[in-house]
Amino acid sequence: AAAARAGAAVAAAAGVPVALTFGGAGVASVTIQPGAEVFSDPFPVSALGGSGDLAVSLYLASGASVAAQAPQAAAVGFTAAGNQTADTAGAGSTWTALASKGYYLLSGVDVTSTDTTQGTVAVLGDQGSAAAPGVTPWADALPGALAAVGVASPGGVVNLSASGTTAAGVANSLGQRLAGWWRLSDGTAGADLVGGHPLTLSGGAAASTDHPSTTTGSVQFNGTSSVGLTSGPVLDTSQSFTVSAWAKLSSLPADNREVVAAEGTNNSSLMLGYQGSTQSWWVFMPSSDTNNPGGTVIKANPNSAQVNVWTHLTATYDSINHAVKLYVNGTLVGSASNTTGFKASGSLAVGRSTWNTYRTDYWPGAIADVQAFQQSLPAADVAVLANGGGSDLQAGNLLNAGALDEPNLRTVVLALGAGDLAHGDTASTVEANLRSLATDIKTGLKMYKGPNGDYQINVVVETVPSQGWAASDPREQARLALNTDILNGTVGDGASDAATAAASTGGDANAVQAAIAQRLAQDAAGFAVTL
Repeated sequence: AAAARAGAAVAAAAGVPVALTFGGAGVASVTIQPGAEVFSDPFPVSALGGSGDLAVSLYLASGASVAAQAPQAAAVGFTAAGNQTADTAGAGSTWTALASKGYYLLSGVDVTSTDTTQGTVAVLGDQGSAAAPGVTPWADALPGALAAVGVASPGGVVNLSASGTTAAGVANSLGQRLAGWWRLSDGTAGADLVGGHPLTLSGGAAASTDHPSTTTGSVQFNGTSSVGLTSGPVLDTSQSFTVSAWAKLSSLPADNREVVAAEGTNNSSLMLGYQGSTQSWWVFMPSSDTNNPGGTVIKANPNSAQVNVWTHLTATYDSINHAVKLYVNGTLVGSASNTTGFKASGSLAVGRSTWNTYRTDYWPGAIADVQAFQQSLPAADVAVLANGGGSDLQAGNLLNAGALDEPNLRTVVLALGAGDLAHGDTASTVEANLRSLATDIKTGLKMYKGPNGDYQINVVVETVPSQGWAASDPREQARLALNTDILNGTVGDGASDAATAAASTGGDANAVQAAIAQRLAQDAAGFAVTL
């Protein structure tokens, strides 16, 4: 059920609950298959009455041992015994607040209008416009800011921002930084969500409903013969790359076992997994594709590996600085120099490696959510991966599912670029990616047309606020150059100077967000297009 509440979650409800239905047939319950999502039937917001926060409650008739969570949503969730969907009081003695903030089971709320003249504005941004605990995002403050300067508010504002999103990733087929992404929640299909490198699972690999927080299933490996293989190389391991995965051991073997490896002729060029002699997580990059080579080894503390505990492992390699790093659950545990790696010629292997021509190190346990990037991700992005949110592909999927399917989508505000600059991209590179996102002949937002065949999306671009970089830092110089180009109108149908607005506030997070909303509202008054 959905209900409008006045103020915080602990306040009494000002509105009335509306029972949600599904399938267009007035059915009040629904069964959701693993990995799938469902939409309720639409209902008029006016039926809720009241004003303020929206509360959504769900009753799980059979209970649930694990609830899928969207941790990037900074919302407080509550649980209660029995069917409480008709309760309008919220919280109180009946409800218990969950320790971890986020949407549980609910992945989003789609608000739209059938009146296409009102239009919908979608905000596609990074951490600068995403929800955060105790902070009201500027997208939420935008309607009030527009009203204050006499600009008509759109029919709806949808905030699709997420920490870690980059212009490059979303522009290039909505997630090009990913070289491969295998959720392993699709039984044993081994689908690659970003392209043409599916895994062929064999040797007794079996689908499992056990899973970490970022996905809805996994694959169980038997430790003797189970493996998943791509048909050819996915990464050039002589260049910068990142590999990450969730792993769960069913035992602590005395020998090494691998979660992910890049197969060569005699050896794997990368091994990410478990070192038996120390019972710890490790990454190993052999120096050559010959028998018994040396190489670079990084390992976590001895006896840090645990049985039956999901652990997120990430290995990064920076070929420019020759640096290999190992992260466990998003935290850096070790780094070392590597100058002698090699390019693997074979498959990306999940659940085993190759050593001295032998297929070995078979994984005993479960593996899920394997991702490969042809670049070395910074620590902040690794932390985002471990938390299950904010990837470019996820942002692209949100744009597709949350905005582009709306017949009245009118404007997309791009608040991107900070992550790209932090990665070392130049101003011209970020600008090119923003322009591609707006106008690419195949995937650009300006190429999208509504049902009448001639409706185009307006694209508004915001400047990048200060990231705290020193004036001499090349990233700061690139930020200033990018902002100058944005304000000169080289991208999109309009520009808003979020950077100047944010700099005038003294740094308080809520003040920054309010100032950005006010600046966009003021700028919108002069746009040649309707916001």
